[in-house]
Amino acid sequence: MHFIVKSFSGGEMPQHAFPVLCKGENSGKPLRNSCPNCFIVICSCDQDKEFLFQLSWGLWMSRTFRPWLTGSVIPFIRIPVYNRILRAAADKASANSKQCAEAIATMQQLEKFIELKLQQVKLSRELQYSIFRKFLK
Repeated sequence: MHFIVKSFSGGEMPQHAFPVLCKGENSGKPLRNSCPNCFIVICSCDQDKEFLFQLSWGLWMSRTFRPWLTGSVIPFIRIPVYNRILRAAADKASANSKQCAEAIATMQQLEKFIELKLQQVKLSRELQYSIFRKFLK
């Protein structure tokens, strides 16, 4: 699998690329939209892009990047370190493609489940507020 990790200074995003947050406590988190303090992973096709996005997201969720954060005030991850970790994970995932595909599918289902539960909590909170406001009237 061929990909390049580069710094991103804004502007237009290449076609088969996704941004990754590189500063702060969420360093290494892949993003759907670019923002300041990110770099990009440029892939050869959309399939590789989605695979690497999910793989990077899994690495971030499992806190794989935490030991590699540098900086005393604002932690950050260096491009060569991120590149090395992502490349090693991609090689391992390619060797176990079936298990990796199952893990990514499970992660996607769990993410949808979590989003649904968060929406339910938000609606429950709004219901609590509206009941109490009605009581106070």
